[in-house]
Amino acid sequence: MAAGSLTSQQASGKNGITDRNKALSPQQWIGFFAMVFGIFMAILDIQIVASSLEQIQAGLSATKDEITWVQTAYLVAEVVIIPLSGWLA
Repeated sequence: MAAGSLTSQQASGKNGITDRNKALSPQQWIGFFAMVFGIFMAILDIQIVASSLEQIQAGLSATKDEITWVQTAYLVAEVVIIPLSGWLA
């Protein structure tokens, strides 16, 4: 048997192998687009904070070394909250 060919049992979805041509349900599409939107919003949020560091630095009267701690703390908090909110949902 060739490496790329499937037996009739494998093609029918038995033994844990699913059909590759199976259509996605509307719930799966909604979940996928919600995930893509969430990732986009997280990246946008990080970029907004990164571009606002000078204004944050001026408002806090912080040095360059101190402002990196502000950005690191923000990113760590976001990295903790994103999976936590998914788990709580």
